[in-house]
Amino acid sequence: MRAYETVSVGVAITVLLQPLVCRGSSSVIGWSTSASVLTNIPAALTNAVEIAAGSDHALALTADGRLVAWGLDSSGQTSVPPGLTNVVAIACGANHNLALKTNSTVVAWGYNHVGQTNVPPALTNVVALSARHFSDLALTRDGRVVGWGWNNYGQLNVPALTDVVAIGVGTFSNAAVRANGMMWVWGDASIARTPANLSDAMAVTWGDSHALALPRDGTVFVWGNQPEAPPRLRNVIVFGSGESRPACSATLSGALPC
Repeated sequence: MRAYETVSVGVAITVLLQPLVCRGSSSVIGWSTSASVLTNIPAALTNAVEIAAGSDHALALTADGRLVAWGLDSSGQTSVPPGLTNVVAIACGANHNLALKTNSTVVAWGYNHVGQTNVPPALTNVVALSARHFSDLALTRDGRVVGWGWNNYGQLNVPALTDVVAIGVGTFSNAAVRANGMMWVWGDASIARTPANLSDAMAVTWGDSHALALPRDGTVFVWGNQPEAPPRLRNVIVFGSGESRPACSATLSGALPC
């Protein structure tokens, strides 16, 4: 199984500040330690298969390829473009969104002060997306990585990589996992590195100053300005991270350690 193929496990998590969970029943639950617009989930939202969240907004993808957005709309981030259907994957930055359509093209909307919604015109054959803060990455069918948006730390200076199967965007650094399980990172030199004993990776996610990687054995590697993963955390199949802290992971048993 390629890392960029959709895995139906009843949960898909992408967060910035507050956790959101898509349950096996396709309903969405949100929680926070303080009042948050993200937890005001639309009552009519059903059949959700993927969720993503920005700083103060969230986006859900339904089983029939439609999008539902909620939260603040200060930059048009919850104003889903009219007629946008046939969506198969989504990603959220701080105040912007990306949607991958069945024809392998990308649609972006929301805040655009550094080009984060300026999808490269020649970008086609996309199979996966990742976004955070003001930067975006796309993975193409032939294993290449394309980036756009904020590049103050060189996070969009993508190495000449091939055979990439997974990507992860951080606030200051980005990462790509190759088919052989090796991971490449670039951007902010203070965190753009990988643990020496990490191998056989299949997924990666970033925050502000920390990163998480998921090897095929279902454990979780955490490095940067964050504590280690819980010692009993095993059999992980999908995870998500906030900007300032790791958030949630789903295990084969259905548990959601956060």
